[in-house]
This record gives sequence, C-alpha cells and structure tokens, in this order.
Amino acid sequence: MDAQSEGTQELMDNFLQMMLAQIKNQDPTNPMDNNQLASQMAQMHVAMWVEKLNNTVLGMGQMVNSVQAVNLSSWVGRTVLIAGKPSVSFDGQTAYGFELPSGADEVRVTFTDEEGKTYTQEYKDVKAGAYKLDINKAQTTTPLDHPSSREEKAKIYEVSFEAKNKDENRPTINALKTAKVENVFFSGGSAKLALWLDGSIYLKDVILIE
Repeated sequence: MDAQSEGTQELMDNFLQMMLAQIKNQDPTNPMDNNQLASQMAQMHVAMWVEKLNNTVLGMGQMVNSVQAVNLSSWVGRTVLIAGKPSVSFDGQTAYGFELPSGADEVRVTFTDEEGKTYTQEYKDVKAGAYKLDINKAQTTTPLDHPSSREEKAKIYEVSFEAKNKDENRPTINALKTAKVENVFFSGGSAKLALWLDGSIYLKDVILIE
C-alpha cells in the first residue's frame, strides 16, 4: 500500500472509530438523528476527496519536477551567459556578451587590459536582444594585437558596455559573462543551476545557453 492509500485508510479508520464512539455513547432516549449522521458522512467524503486531490496534485508536482530534472541534466557541463561583468583573454575565457532591452543607435564595447590601456569596438543600429561575442572576432577601432607569446595570450581584459542614441539618450544595457553549469537542483520547487565559481542561480536568470 502506497503513502496515499495509507493516508486515506487512516482517515477512514479515524472517522469510523469516532462514529462508533458516538453511537455507543448516545442517549437511548435521544438517539442520533439520521440527518446528522448523513451530514457527518458527507463531510467525511469531502475530507477524503480533498486529501486525495491534494495527494494527486502533490504527486503530479513531483512528477513534473522529475521530468524537468531529467531535461535540465543535459545542461550540466554546458556554458551559460548570465548578468555580470565579464573578463576575457585570448587563451582562456573568450566569450562575453550584452543584453539590450530596447534598441540603440550605437553600442560601444570597451576592453581594458591589466595596464589600463583601452580598446573599443562599436556596433551601429543594434536591435533589442541578447548578444554573445568573442574576443577573437573583435574588430576594434584600436585593434587588439592578437598575441603570439604565452604571456600576451594570458593577458586579461575587463569588458564594459555603453549604449546611446543620436539624441544622446542612453538606453539600458546589461553586461553578460559566461559561467559553467556544474549541477542542477531544486529549491522551493524551482529549478536552480550550480555554477562553477559563480554560486547558484535560478533557471530564469539564464540569458543564453551554449
């Protein structure tokens, strides 16, 4: 017998014991009214139906979570883009991105190296959306020297973003960084991703997935 059946049976047993106690202890000169007995029986059936419905809903929720967990397990080991300040290098994490809630006439991407030198890349007439980029494909106004030495390849660049329109209005732009998914789990009934070096986030916080 499963837990649901055991719970329903226990509820029925308790009700029958209560009814037997009432009948046994009733006043012979004033016996229990049939309408009262029928009303209690009806209440019992409603209570059992509610419990069964709750158990059914709970079971469906657990099943949905199990199916979702199986589907999300394919995310383990993959890379996602989430809100955050990106750092990139030619010989490390090369991907970065930005999210633009509304369109912009111009988006400027600025790379700042460890010595404080900056290099910029500009995009024109950018539509609203999320964009994934790669430093190896960056075409900057002051070109980044594609390094050949090990030290140069390992150099870290901080990436920042700025959006503006011809009327000097500056639309919101959100920087995106990459993170690797290490595990998937549920918290409070919602799916969360455990990320390497970046803690954990809810599934809704993922902007893009590779």
